[in-house]
Amino acid sequence: PNELAEIEQGRKEIRKGEYITLDQLFHDMGGHPRKADKKRFRKIPNNELIDITEALKEMKDNPFSGDVRRLKNDPRGVFRRRV
Repeated sequence: PNELAEIEQGRKEIRKGEYITLDQLFHDMGGHPRKADKKRFRKIPNNELIDITEALKEMKDNPFSGDVRRLKNDPRGVFRRRV
C-alpha cells in the first residue's frame, strides 16, 4: 500500500511539473547520464517515464530488484530489467 501511494504521489508531481530530473537521479545514484541517454529519455512518454524512474530508484538500493535476468550468449555478463 505504501508503494502505491508513493507511485501516485510521483504521478501527481509529474502532472504538476514537480519531478526529479534525469541529472538529479543519476547524480543521486553516483553517476552521470550520457548525452545520448538524455535524448532517449526525452522521447519516452510521461506515463512510462514514471515507471522507469521508479525502477531506477529501486535499483539504487538493490540492482537485482524486479524482473532482472542475465542476457544469454553475452560474454560480458550483462543483465536486463523489465519495467
